[in-house]
Amino acid sequence: MIICLVRKLFKKNEKDQEKDSMEFNHLPRFHGYPGNQHPMPPPGYFPYSRRSKYRHHPPPMPPIPISREDFKEIKYFFILSIIIDKVEGINGYQLQEKYKIPRGSMMRSLEELEKGEYLNVKDATIEGREQKIYFISDKGKQYLETLKEKWANEFAMMSDMAPPEEYGHPFVRRPHRMKILRFLERCESREDALDYFRGMRSKLKFSLERLNSRIQNVTQIKEELDSMISSIENMESFDKKAIKELLHNIQEKMSREYIHL
Repeated sequence: MIICLVRKLFKKNEKDQEKDSMEFNHLPRFHGYPGNQHPMPPPGYFPYSRRSKYRHHPPPMPPIPISREDFKEIKYFFILSIIIDKVEGINGYQLQEKYKIPRGSMMRSLEELEKGEYLNVKDATIEGREQKIYFISDKGKQYLETLKEKWANEFAMMSDMAPPEEYGHPFVRRPHRMKILRFLERCESREDALDYFRGMRSKLKFSLERLNSRIQNVTQIKEELDSMISSIENMESFDKKAIKELLHNIQEKMSREYIHL
């Protein structure tokens, strides 16, 4: 789900949003709407009807409520998250082809990350063409960790709103099922099919490991909260200093355990 959102963000620039807004604002205004220019619409006016000669496009979706800097950070987060796993590096063409990122927006982001020293670049000749191979730098790794901390809650909230296990079900949800069928149409051997489904299974195994780790972490946090609530309930009077001390002790305890993970 997050990858799909980021792809849309790459495609949707400020000019597109401005164009959509202008298109909506220039729709004819009729009775009952702000900016009324006509007491009643002309006969046969059905703006979203396929048969109407007055047909207009439906109003655009409202813009995503993020700032320009947030927009950039999500793109950087997406690109750095991919490159950090590519020990051998990756070029712009591979990023574009595998992850379906529009080339213009992607290349601008790569240049900005290179200029900020978040990426290291090596020139190479691939199939007779000069290519830039991108590697994440130490500064880029630190920056990626900062972005993860900043965006973790927002992405987690989005996953809770549309759980991947429900909306990303490969055998039930039509888009994912159709993707599998399209791949099978291109399969030329049993090995191709086995590679594909083994890859799906490998991703699920990784997801299970991550979910089990999350369950352990959430269970531990709940236990600490239970203990803290119990301590506050047993206080004879409200003691802000004692509550802060409880918080400090929990932080130190969980920080030590986090380091040893």
